[in-house]
Amino acid sequence: MPQSKTFKQLSSRDKLTSKELAEFYIQQIQKLNPIYRAVIELNPDAVHQADQQRKNKDPISQFGLHGIPVLVKDNIATKDTMNTTAGS
Repeated sequence: MPQSKTFKQLSSRDKLTSKELAEFYIQQIQKLNPIYRAVIELNPDAVHQADQQRKNKDPISQFGLHGIPVLVKDNIATKDTMNTTAGS
């Protein structure tokens, strides 16, 4: 899978979408997590949020990691349905 800079280039030419990238990483997590047990929860809205990212025309959203899926440790509160368990 591409690095973030490559993703931005592919994304700007409509060769790869945030939704496709999110789906790829979800598949990889589902495949490898039974072995590594590193991910305790996936955001059920991740694919929808990635798809919505494409519709965001705010110029500031075109920089940095916008549109790139990330894993967040469970001790960090997020504004969604994800649990904040701090490993407990």
